[in-house]
Amino acid sequence: MKGTFFTKTLLLAAALLISSLGCMAQNDPADQLVGTWKKTFDQGSATLTFTADKKTEVEFTGDDVIDVWGSYKIDGTKITLTDEGGDYSSGQSGAYTFTLSEDSLTFTVDDDPVFGRSTLVQGTWARTADAEK
Repeated sequence: MKGTFFTKTLLLAAALLISSLGCMAQNDPADQLVGTWKKTFDQGSATLTFTADKKTEVEFTGDDVIDVWGSYKIDGTKITLTDEGGDYSSGQSGAYTFTLSEDSLTFTVDDDPVFGRSTLVQGTWARTADAEK
């Protein structure tokens, strides 16, 4: 009788652990970041796209050209953006802290030597309708 109770308890604990690990994976900021985000500013607007394979694209609305593309790395709530190509690419990296909700993404500059990128990226971005999961 004690052996059966112990076995059932152990199986229940294992099931709860697996379930909680699955939920944690779904709450991974990198997964939630994937999609297209839009920011409007005085001179117009831009979209910032994050892909699941850790690539980024910036497009200034209205010119139908990917203006900057690159990659990103995430460590907790820290993100490093690296420009790799495009007309406005710096070829450098910048570091930010981000907060993420279902419909908004906010960046705060930690260390970015590229004034244009830091000016564009910092602030709040809204998830676009075509990026909804």
